[in-house]
Amino acid sequence: MISRCHLLIRQSSVVIKSLAPRVSKFQNLQPAVRRRKRFILIPSSLKDEWTKEMREATMRNGLLLDQQVKTSEKLRESMTSLINSNNSVVRAQKDMMLQQETANQRVNMLIDTVRNLVDAIKRQSINITPPIQNKDPNFVYQATLSEQVKESEECQIYRSVAEIYRDPVTYKSAMNSKESQNWQAAVNEELKSMEENNVWSLVERPPRENIIDSRWVFKRKVSPTTETIYRARLVVRGFKDTNDYEIRETYAPVSRMTVIRSVFAIINKYNLEAIQLDVKTAFLNGILENDIYMEIPEGVNIDEESKEKYVCRLNKALYGLKVSPKRWNEKFSEVALKLGLQNDTNEPCLYTWRFQGKLVILVLYVDDIILASNCQLKLTEIRDKLCKEFKMKDLGEPKMYLGMEIQRDRSGRKIVLKQSEYIEKILEKFKMTECKPQETPMITRQAKKIESKNPEKQKEMITPFHGPFREAIGSLLYLAGVTRPDIAYAVNLLSRRQIAPTTSDWTEVKRIFRYLRGSINEGLVYRANGDEMKVYTDSSFGDCEESKSTSGYIIKLFDDTVAWRSKKQTLVTRSTCGAEYYAMSEACQEIISLDKALRDMIGRTLYPVTIQCDNRSAKSCTEMEGSNKLKCFDLPFSEIQSVLDKRERTGVKVPMTEIHGDFIKQCVKDNRVKINWVASKENLADIMTKPLPLPIHKYLREKIANMSF
Repeated sequence: MISRCHLLIRQSSVVIKSLAPRVSKFQNLQPAVRRRKRFILIPSSLKDEWTKEMREATMRNGLLLDQQVKTSEKLRESMTSLINSNNSVVRAQKDMMLQQETANQRVNMLIDTVRNLVDAIKRQSINITPPIQNKDPNFVYQATLSEQVKESEECQIYRSVAEIYRDPVTYKSAMNSKESQNWQAAVNEELKSMEENNVWSLVERPPRENIIDSRWVFKRKVSPTTETIYRARLVVRGFKDTNDYEIRETYAPVSRMTVIRSVFAIINKYNLEAIQLDVKTAFLNGILENDIYMEIPEGVNIDEESKEKYVCRLNKALYGLKVSPKRWNEKFSEVALKLGLQNDTNEPCLYTWRFQGKLVILVLYVDDIILASNCQLKLTEIRDKLCKEFKMKDLGEPKMYLGMEIQRDRSGRKIVLKQSEYIEKILEKFKMTECKPQETPMITRQAKKIESKNPEKQKEMITPFHGPFREAIGSLLYLAGVTRPDIAYAVNLLSRRQIAPTTSDWTEVKRIFRYLRGSINEGLVYRANGDEMKVYTDSSFGDCEESKSTSGYIIKLFDDTVAWRSKKQTLVTRSTCGAEYYAMSEACQEIISLDKALRDMIGRTLYPVTIQCDNRSAKSCTEMEGSNKLKCFDLPFSEIQSVLDKRERTGVKVPMTEIHGDFIKQCVKDNRVKINWVASKENLADIMTKPLPLPIHKYLREKIANMSF
């Protein structure tokens, strides 16, 4: 049809005085344009004509492709007039037959194309940019396939398969699914646990009381043996609880990651026996002090009349309540203290026991426990007593803890901590599994300065980004704070731009993902090659945006990295010396807190701790009574000493914005720390303050992690 129209327009006709249509009023008219699937180095559209027969045939086949063709109304009217004016009826009939045949063939071809498209993308969402008024033209709107074509048979099949393997969101959908027996068994197990723990009591519905409802949460999990485990958990809708609570009634502490890594370093150093315990239905052990009423949940065998008359008065804490975490922590602490374990206000989730050279360490993170000891009998005794008090599962030697993969070689005195599975999950979440690896998480400042002169890059730096920037930063923050200090600076820098990210910022986030793609199996290696605590501090003076410096430190325990930090300073320093001085003061706070926890665990202090600094002027300022470079730090030593004593006594980090300068000097005076100079190329904290070239970044990364990458 297209070829015939093309020739017909160029033929002379009596109707238009023997002139070819292409030199008459039809000269500037264009045929219809149909978009085609985009590939590199091919045209983006095909010439086409949308006929009534094609539309009717398409509608009969259940597909609507209006968005795929743009018709030329002028061309259609002109061609209709031209054909009607033709005196040859036979030619018109042949044209109609050829048109009908071509239309049917084209419709069949389009149907096959759409079927192949559905088979390829399997209901995945595709990006389109519709010309919507009053909308940001840079925002990529999401449209599913159902918005562009009517759901075909293949689409229905894929949707049904997806629904089969999707976790149910309600109790009714779980009971109506093909796996209802498995879900019912999980519900019965959860209700049995609540009955054993006496979680609630049925009472008559009280007048003028707030009754909270609940819901079931269903989840499939895969065991290490690739077996599918069905879990059901009853969760109360705690946001409907109208009781007023103070912060002390709802806040529940957890162990700091610094302490957890230190425990693994101690386990490796002293070759301790270690096991991992998982508390089942932990929150159900907490005892409530206030009366809280809940509607009888679904799944409980009771008639409708009784449901209207009775409600559940909660005796124990239930998942979803505001006070549940605090009640569970109080209950566990009470049991642990009865077993002879001791904890401290500084680390309330770290429990220790020492007697005649015997040592027991217990670390609690919500309901996950690491229990270590150099005495197998004492370890077994405490484990058995805990299992009697709470329903626990002994997982044996720690293999996976809080997303950390733990590999231990006791004969070689080595422990490896990494998060390969977590990295794989976030790469899959943000569609970066097939990305090209990078060797550094950020480009250097010099390269970025040159790149910023590019007009396209300048446009990216002002173009708003409306994608999942915050979600990506949140995922990377956990990774940077657990096992990957090499990305700490990059993530810290980008996390400051979450309010109004740009396309350039998202490009930098994707570079971190590419860096993780190429270093997915890297982590921390503990070898216990030392007997002391050593600290590296550094500072990058000034910032082009806010004139504030960036502090960073690395803390090594027994030559194993257990703590690190990259942070923008809260003060504007006037010199490099002042910025380095401030960074050492921040590191001292963590040193005092960590040493107090170590005294509880191993029974001895590691003072004086060596701080490695690459600024000779800052080092000298800690050894003299005064310095012109530190005139902004002014506070009497007596007040500093009182703050330091409070810090030592309670372990709580106190605000010291105005006394950072003299705080480090007082620590040196009290022989808590000693300052040594180190060359910049050997300062491990340099990786925490600025993007580095590949050779330096790779060298420092190897030193920090104690392994060759």
